[in-house]
Amino acid sequence: MRMRSMLAVLVLAAASPLAACDSGRGSDADVDSDLDTDLDTDTDTDTDADTDTDTDADSDSDACRLDQDLDGHVTGADCEQVPRDQQDCDDSNPAVWTLAEDHAACARACTDADGDDLFVDCDAYDAPGSLGEDADDGRYELLIAVSSSIASAIEEPLTQHRRDLLDEGAQSRVLIRSGGDIASLKLALREQHEQFGIEGALLVGTLPAAWYEMSSDFGPWGIFEEEFPCDLYLADLDQGWEDTDENGMLDTHPDFAADTNGRLELFVSRLPGDAVQVGAYLDRAHEFRQNGSGLSRTAVCFIDDDWHDPAYRVIDQTWRLDELYSGVNHYQTVEDTDKDDYLQIVTDPGAEFIYQVIHSDQARLDIYEGDQRTFLTAQDLMEEDLRTGFHILNNCSGSKFTDTCIAHAYLFSDSGLATLGTTKVGGVIYPTWFTGPLLEGKSWGEAFRQWFEDDGFSDEAWFLGIVILGDPMLRLTDDTALALQRRASETPGPSVELRRKLLLRLFLQGRGSTRGGFAEYRARHPEFFR
Repeated sequence: MRMRSMLAVLVLAAASPLAACDSGRGSDADVDSDLDTDLDTDTDTDTDADTDTDTDADSDSDACRLDQDLDGHVTGADCEQVPRDQQDCDDSNPAVWTLAEDHAACARACTDADGDDLFVDCDAYDAPGSLGEDADDGRYELLIAVSSSIASAIEEPLTQHRRDLLDEGAQSRVLIRSGGDIASLKLALREQHEQFGIEGALLVGTLPAAWYEMSSDFGPWGIFEEEFPCDLYLADLDQGWEDTDENGMLDTHPDFAADTNGRLELFVSRLPGDAVQVGAYLDRAHEFRQNGSGLSRTAVCFIDDDWHDPAYRVIDQTWRLDELYSGVNHYQTVEDTDKDDYLQIVTDPGAEFIYQVIHSDQARLDIYEGDQRTFLTAQDLMEEDLRTGFHILNNCSGSKFTDTCIAHAYLFSDSGLATLGTTKVGGVIYPTWFTGPLLEGKSWGEAFRQWFEDDGFSDEAWFLGIVILGDPMLRLTDDTALALQRRASETPGPSVELRRKLLLRLFLQGRGSTRGGFAEYRARHPEFFR
């Protein structure tokens, strides 16, 4: 069974760029790399970094013949010999290479997972295993997909990151991508999930995004159109995501309510920065695991003026953060929620955890001071010394990661660790279903997956653009976990009617951002479209 957006009807046509997402064929854009050759010297014989160990293969003229894929669709007929000085070989098989053993367009050792003895668009991936030995049960908790444009520059911090995960008992795999569309990325995630049991994915650098278009019909008030990045497409490995009008944007998704056997197979998070930002972030995540955040061990709930109506049920709520932190500071009156108040709160003294409800678009917070609106742009925030770690950002479009956005400012500050936010109108205003799993010791990514399972599936108009940014394997520090034995009653969320009224109000205020739309994204990233 399939669910339609409020007005839009959706089916994914074979001619659409998204059609390949459920076709069982991948892309030659996926390159597997280890990035940790210092620890995997006995297994890393297929990487550029250790070709000096492959002298046996290179010295035998018949030992390594790679076929160059000229048109991107090799089936064995239209290949040519790669010059020997361009070959990247391992000596796992001293015989002549066949397409089922290696493929130059895939660059390193792919495997023939579907048993057809051919590579067609590189239809299988053999990502390197764990640091040290492979997982005993053959299962891995996290796939780290890295843009090839920054892979070499972040090798050292990424290797340390994987060591940290291993210390926590989590095995990881690495997949390097160069170009490729969103369909091939989803196929790669599905194959890794099926073959190695990955539970989540971290997408590092600039990697393709699925876009969704949605119409919300409010009768006499009008019809409001949105187009936005949608990572739920990657997290939900089921069939049923479709592009009925073949314009490159999805417009139909599976019926989440009917799927009671796990609505999301994966959690998916992003680190969408450049090499410098990503490297600094990974160093910061390492420091957090070793020594904590170094921030004030408090939480802040900042509710701007337009949300003070008691009917909205956000005033005086702690969202169970009081079970995690000794202090939860509320800022929820006209007198203490202006722009200067906000900047003071997030810089000095700051807080480890921020929950905020502030009007915005993707690149600007709109903070009310009486009847006047004042603005804080993402760039303004980047120039501040922010002292905040974890963030629940109820800021419309504030996590639209395909452009410079509000969430970037928090994530890539000197203390930023993780965000939960939205790429469209909406947000997780009632986050108890998210903070609850954190209390139980779940990771940021697993808390997201559990939130969607319990609540996020219920309202596409509010939740279809919800995304997480940052390391999805982060957990709250041990001392905060001491509060796990305490439980609190969940705050009931608003009725469907109230949610609809709130959504209409946001649209009437012009919160549906028209900046940075799909056409601009497609023109800026032709490498993600065939």
